[in-house]
Amino acid sequence: MRVLSGLLGGLMVIAWMGCGQLAAQVFAPQDYGTNLTQLPGTESNHPAFIDGDLKTAGETTFPTSEGTADYNIASPPSEAVILFPEPVTVRVVRIHSQDIKGLDLLVEDPNQGWELVDKYDGLKGPVIELRPRGIVRGTGIKLRIRSTVKDAELRRRNVRRTGGGIWVTGETRAPATIQEIEVFGSAASLAATEAIEEPSSERTGEVESILMEDLMGR
Repeated sequence: MRVLSGLLGGLMVIAWMGCGQLAAQVFAPQDYGTNLTQLPGTESNHPAFIDGDLKTAGETTFPTSEGTADYNIASPPSEAVILFPEPVTVRVVRIHSQDIKGLDLLVEDPNQGWELVDKYDGLKGPVIELRPRGIVRGTGIKLRIRSTVKDAELRRRNVRRTGGGIWVTGETRAPATIQEIEVFGSAASLAATEAIEEPSSERTGEVESILMEDLMGR
């Protein structure tokens, strides 16, 4: 009797655990999958953007290369750049920042260079979420910050209107402070890892099913 009682108790625990796992799957918040910025070998122009810690922060930087003719020459847009160790498919980009009012999302195509795939205008921090349409693949992403909450103060200090002209004496765009950039999607190396790890949960389900059938006398 004690053996049977112990067996019944163990089966009840297994059944309870199974129900708990099912409830967790049903009521858990949406899972975006793996954050691609945590792939070994990923690089960024500021380490705090991809360190996985919301308590740290970094500032976007202004480009030093040419090619800013479409923007205010005194202050081209600042940038946050992330480069991946392999081509990835980008589905969701989440930016933790309360500074950004307008930005462009670009993806680096190995053959075509940087391509614009999405835009954002507004103020919805502390998290901005971008979902590019279609299949977007590349080896890096770039956030081009067109507007921040601190730009207006800079313009008041550095733009003068005198004698019918406008004099720009300093920067008119401020860098954006970003706590974290998360990029969700898929990569070949992740697919191989997930294929290896998947069978363990299925095997657990088989064991629970066999035990329940034995208990019912089938």
